[in-house]
Amino acid sequence: MFAWEKVIQPAGSPPHALGALFTGQAHLHDTIERHTSDPLPMIGGGQPVSEAVALLEKSDAALVLVDGKPKGVLTRQDLLAHLGGR
Repeated sequence: MFAWEKVIQPAGSPPHALGALFTGQAHLHDTIERHTSDPLPMIGGGQPVSEAVALLEKSDAALVLVDGKPKGVLTRQDLLAHLGGR
């Protein structure tokens, strides 16, 4: 499974996109939206790490916005690695 599939497909959800294609649960003409989970929570790139900690207590990942535009995805693992390196 690719890292992006872990974000899109939470544990217990239907098979990841490639597996769904092989099993007939997904088709190449399907929209992406049909095979994704709820949107990720968002956090501003200038917010303190403490806000990311609070946000990631409830979610496995968050979309990071800079100047209102998506800049990247912050995962719990990213945050733990950062905090563990201190």
